[in-house]
Amino acid sequence: MQSTIQLTAAQLILALVGATGFGSLLSLIFSLIAQAIERRARVKELLISKAIDMAHHRSDFLQAASKQTSEPMIIESSLVYAGELYQDLLHLFKKGKLPAEVQEAVDKYRKNLDV
Repeated sequence: MQSTIQLTAAQLILALVGATGFGSLLSLIFSLIAQAIERRARVKELLISKAIDMAHHRSDFLQAASKQTSEPMIIESSLVYAGELYQDLLHLFKKGKLPAEVQEAVDKYRKNLDV
């Protein structure tokens, strides 16, 4: 017993168009997921790059201030500064504000300037 399936031309065209549409939809979904992953990676790369730049500037500033004032200063590795700044920038990016302890330090500094 041999069973055969007979398709009309309309059914065949419908099946091909449906398969093509499904393939396109699947491709679009994968493409959107890949773009989202890449965008997230670019943001992290930008934040770490800026944190490293800021850490170098902080180290240079502290060294210059130490020379000008002849006061000894503890200057940590730029890597330590970069890590702290990256965390601060990441928090700022995600939440739209500085971490609470950083904001408190900024407020305290500003308050001392007004005295």
